[in-house]
Amino acid sequence: MPGIGSLLTAKTEDIDAAKRISDTVNDLCLRLSWEERQKSWLAFRLSDGMWDGNVYDSRRAAVTHQSNEFYCMYLSLQESMSGMDTNAAYVVLMYYRMAYDAGFRLPDPDHRTGGKHMLMPLPKEDIVNQLGQMLNASAKGIKGYNG
Repeated sequence: MPGIGSLLTAKTEDIDAAKRISDTVNDLCLRLSWEERQKSWLAFRLSDGMWDGNVYDSRRAAVTHQSNEFYCMYLSLQESMSGMDTNAAYVVLMYYRMAYDAGFRLPDPDHRTGGKHMLMPLPKEDIVNQLGQMLNASAKGIKGYNG
């Protein structure tokens, strides 16, 4: 698996995107109360990890406020209550990119919750296995996401 979970082999622009995501999550974890973090959702562009600057009360709100919901990943702060390091942000970003490349269409602005939410399996072996399946399904690798 090329570079998944390892910043040592990642492209500079992907590391920069992961750092932006990580920095945003960590900053918000310092500024928001525990209760606010439990219900907060964020939208990050897949292309560069930029945050749209809004904290949403629901996934649906985060999805519906994007000009193209398929160019973003949606992160619940409840999943990162104490922050997120750059490596974790990189893994999540790559996971979303590969899922979209493989044909997964998770966000749905018309669905009452904003569409299906993709949860990553915890064991590293399961993550690598799922990513391998997604890469094989897409037969393209990771796209640029310059939408």
